[in-house]
Amino acid sequence: MSKKGINIFVRFRPNNEQEVQRGTQCVMIDPSQKEVEITVDGNAHRFNFRRIFEMQASQEQIYTSCGLPMIEHMLEGYNCAILAYGQTGGGKTYTLLGPGFDNMHSIGKADPEDRGLTPRMLATLFHDVYSNYDYSIYYTIYASYIQIYMESISDLINTAKQKLKIYQDVSKGLWVTDATKVPVKNADEVFNILQLGARNRITAATKSNLVSSRAHALLVLTVHKHNRDEGNFLAS
Repeated sequence: MSKKGINIFVRFRPNNEQEVQRGTQCVMIDPSQKEVEITVDGNAHRFNFRRIFEMQASQEQIYTSCGLPMIEHMLEGYNCAILAYGQTGGGKTYTLLGPGFDNMHSIGKADPEDRGLTPRMLATLFHDVYSNYDYSIYYTIYASYIQIYMESISDLINTAKQKLKIYQDVSKGLWVTDATKVPVKNADEVFNILQLGARNRITAATKSNLVSSRAHALLVLTVHKHNRDEGNFLAS
């Protein structure tokens, strides 16, 4: 979701061992990479998307098409979001974050080629912010990390904050009240927040038998673009 509206991309993961053994092919992707045909019980169904990524698609290809355009929109003051939807084992975490993010001790330490959307977008965002040579413009960036479970929103940075509320405003759009905002200056500081949030999720899961596939974690970045000459700022 960006200033260009909602775009839906589809990525197919490689076949697992059972699928390879069966040797069946139920998905046919059109050469245009915009239409897919799925056959279920002999019945074919066609679906159209912004773009379809086949099994061999690289993390770099996903980022170039889905993530990179978002950075420009964010810095222009537009609210943007990337959401991953799919069944357990479908590759959501791998696509969004890359390997290692399921273990809080290895966050941000994966092979650069395997990095997902989030690490790549963070690198580009901070590079663009610090490459700005306009003295009248400067940026401040804040990170929040929240979790949605059973229609209840909790803070993964400060676990004392539970049952946060969502509000909507014409100028601000949607926002979560009282979610902890931490000022960040580089990608490593955001990784530290992800690591803290992962630790808090593990603690919560141990106490309440929470299953990760039933809870949804959201990393929220708030970007303020300040104009010294005009004395105002854009927020996204």
